[in-house]
Amino acid sequence: MKIFSILSILFLFGCADNSYRLLEYFEAYNYANWMHVYKLETYNDHYFNKGKEVKKPLGTWQNLLRMELVGEEGKERKIQCLIYKLPNPLGDHRTLGILKVVNVKEDEKCDNVWDKSAEIELEDINSLKIFLSKNKRKIGQGKITLDPYTLVLKVNWGFDRTDKWMLFPFLNLAKRVRLPYMNKRYSPSLKIKKLSGLSFWPEEMSNTKPVKLIGKYTDSYGQNSATLCHKVDDKCQTIGLNTCSRCRYGYFEVVSSKCTKVFNKYCGVNNCGKKGEPACIRGFEYEAGKKFEGGCYNDSKSVYCNKGLNPICDGNQVMICN
Repeated sequence: MKIFSILSILFLFGCADNSYRLLEYFEAYNYANWMHVYKLETYNDHYFNKGKEVKKPLGTWQNLLRMELVGEEGKERKIQCLIYKLPNPLGDHRTLGILKVVNVKEDEKCDNVWDKSAEIELEDINSLKIFLSKNKRKIGQGKITLDPYTLVLKVNWGFDRTDKWMLFPFLNLAKRVRLPYMNKRYSPSLKIKKLSGLSFWPEEMSNTKPVKLIGKYTDSYGQNSATLCHKVDDKCQTIGLNTCSRCRYGYFEVVSSKCTKVFNKYCGVNNCGKKGEPACIRGFEYEAGKKFEGGCYNDSKSVYCNKGLNPICDGNQVMICN
């Protein structure tokens, strides 16, 4: 997997584009990878589940997690360290915090890896709270329910001090579920099973082949690199398999058929409204008395584009902007 830095992402999206996407990319990139974690080691447990900012010691690198996970397409194992440089708001050399994901070797710990190249990192952090528990619990003053084996990072980020909750479920670690006891004849008191539809274990550790995720973050419809993951006909019937659950970075919908309830879907990031990209879908009743109409035809009123562009029907029978 390629190594990304915040600078390369900034170049990719452009400074003028909403810099909040850097934060979203950090979350999406790690979410897709960390669902494959099958072994986990925590450091500095006094930082976890306190509901307080990680503050001391100022300006130092601290280890948070060491994770073993399946590599891309299940072909290799990877070991990653999540480390955090604490902000230092004092003195003449004030610095903001950095979250950094570093790949290490099998016999390598997370100590003193702060100077290694990052798989991905997030800079400009004002504060960080971290949560991870084996049991379900309430966090954020009871507003958020934390499922077992789900890493939660609350980041206050950037010069506008944006608050962001990021959730990363470790699906392999949470793959066993306990069903409640039912006092009925022949009803078992405990049943262990895999989560339905999920299999993220490496092949040598399971009888089931790991799920192959679809797509790259840079895929786009306009560049003909986005993969169609769900297709419906004019009667809203699914054609073929729906593979959107395997999209590495989510999926976006397009107007194509005459169905007004379900839309065709492509794996990737939604860039609707831009030149060459799918037109954005209006609400089902976007103006008083005007309801959404499906179908692919030029100048459809059920979709819209950025200023200066018009919706047209392309050769794939998809409404795009031109």
